[in-house]
Amino acid sequence: MITKDQLKHLSKLSKIDLTETEFETYTKQIEKIIKYLDKLDEISFEENNPSLVLSFKKLSELREDTIIEPTLNIDQIAKNLKDKFVRGPVMS
Repeated sequence: MITKDQLKHLSKLSKIDLTETEFETYTKQIEKIIKYLDKLDEISFEENNPSLVLSFKKLSELREDTIIEPTLNIDQIAKNLKDKFVRGPVMS
């Protein structure tokens, strides 16, 4: 179980400012993720497990890589600087 204090500590280490509402929301979401990971721990990966079937795509079935030239907008970066870090957009 993750506590609100642990999440506050993680957000401080990550240099992410969260509101009280976000702390409540993310604590619940992280709890769900941990429960799901606990279920994954129960899966047996023995060789004789027919329920574990790995499928691989052929190289011809993969998507084409597209090269996108980066654009550097100094004005946009400068207004999002905080303590030598660039702040990303607010996640909802």
